Amino acid sequence: MNTKTQDLPQRAQGSPRNRTAISSLCGRCGLGAISLFVIVFAAFSTDTHGAETAKKSSDLPEDLRRGLVLYYDVETKPVGDKITDLSGYKNDGKAVSVEWVADSQRGGAMKIGLRNSHITVTNNDSLNPSQLTLACWIKQLDSNNRQYIFDKRGNSGFMLRLYTFMINRHKIQADAMMADKAWHHIAATYDGKTQRMYVDGSPVGDVESWRGKPERNSDDLTIGQNITNAGKDGWSLFGLLDDVMMFNRALSAEEVQALFKLQGGVPATASSPLPAAVSTPTPEEKPAAPTPAERIKEIKQLLERGEIKQEEHDRRVKEILDAI
Repeated sequence: MNTKTQDLPQRAQGSPRNRTAISSLCGRCGLGAISLFVIVFAAFSTDTHGAETAKKSSDLPEDLRRGLVLYYDVETKPVGDKITDLSGYKNDGKAVSVEWVADSQRGGAMKIGLRNSHITVTNNDSLNPSQLTLACWIKQLDSNNRQYIFDKRGNSGFMLRLYTFMINRHKIQADAMMADKAWHHIAATYDGKTQRMYVDGSPVGDVESWRGKPERNSDDLTIGQNITNAGKDGWSLFGLLDDVMMFNRALSAEEVQALFKLQGGVPATASSPLPAAVSTPTPEEKPAAPTPAERIKEIKQLLERGEIKQEEHDRRVKEILDAI
């Protein structure tokens, strides 16, 4: 949402040469000095954040907008259940049990619950790229480290959860703590050869090298919940999301850090590195696994709300029954 201060442009009236030019222009145009000052100030100002000036997060530089196919900055409270896409690709999301909240650090964010809470984006060609970057700001509200952020069938598509990035079953793990109830920026990239993950602008964990493309599939993109394996409520998100982005190209390490800084991030220093991740939650942190009956009930509710079709409903129910 709101970003922290960036380097301010030189004010047009700051030098003697510019002051002379402004006086001359006033005379030619018949404007008073105060009127012209207001025009010049407005032309060179950006939105304020407290007493400082900063870029709006939706006003990305052109080089960073290249390849952007989905962008939710939710700067203001959405109208109804529509989450407006600012990328130009019209990948608007449908919010299901998602709450918009004002956050003192980010300005505004989407609060996604632990069960049956997510954003659905209707499948289309732009959501099945051959290369990609997934990025967002996230604030966990508990310590479960297996919660999904993006889901488009990771075993035959792509998926990003708190510490894992998967494409066609190729999987990498992050090694930085993010389930600490603080804001973190997470990004995952694939350039057709290598998968990488970044936390707070810095590369983390291992990389996976392979050649190919994410498999195209007909699944809608789901943000905030594991829809591929419906019913596993411990694997869905419980936290806040902001500046959710998807690109049809792999951002470079320099671009990931530039995006992190532009949106208000402060890079970690050698004296304050990212803490190591906790590999698994403690037993008392794990939510109780739902029973087959509960999972089937949840799938039926998805069908009744029109979020899945009958064919998908039948397939998921069959999988549950076959596993018993």
